[in-house]
Amino acid sequence: RIRQSSLGSYDICGRRFQYDQESQVYNGGSARALGTAFHAGMELYYDPDTLSMTVEDCHSWAMQVFDDTAALKPSHASEFTKTAGEFFWDTKIPDADTAYQLLDTMLNAVIPANVWPEDYTVLAVEPSFEIPWKNGHTLNGSVDLVLENDGWIYSVDFKTAGRMWARGKEDARKNAQANMYTYALQQLYPDAKGIVFCFDIVT
Repeated sequence: RIRQSSLGSYDICGRRFQYDQESQVYNGGSARALGTAFHAGMELYYDPDTLSMTVEDCHSWAMQVFDDTAALKPSHASEFTKTAGEFFWDTKIPDADTAYQLLDTMLNAVIPANVWPEDYTVLAVEPSFEIPWKNGHTLNGSVDLVLENDGWIYSVDFKTAGRMWARGKEDARKNAQANMYTYALQQLYPDAKGIVFCFDIVT
């Protein structure tokens, strides 16, 4: 089972990739928990079954997800087979109150802005995929948001960052995620005019 984070590890170091695959413990920090919580708030907002949710609703849910992640409750498929390790507070997010305030700021910045116009139809929120790949491996992952406009499929990935991304960081030659997810969506939506991969970055 190969995820985009695994390919990213391999790009950096083959030994790191091996350790990631063999690790039986998962750890966590407050920066990662913040990202997971923000994703949860955005998922609730875009879910077609919960379109009446307000920013306050999304914030309340995001805070709950932050608390669960800080308690090292599994949030990714790979974590359910591993043992919880340790949680640590990052320098910029030293406590839960700081995290709650950041979540409020980010969600209030993104949701009212209506980044994706109404003519972009939500097809799926957090759909998972498992696609046969090479040498018996499968590509596994989940897409934050899938949109459709005029026959084109848009794969949207939410990112949280402590500072503005360096120019070119999103380039497909430097980031395996765009390549992997575009390939996956080509298999899932073979009749689409084309696939567009987008990073929605909140700094």
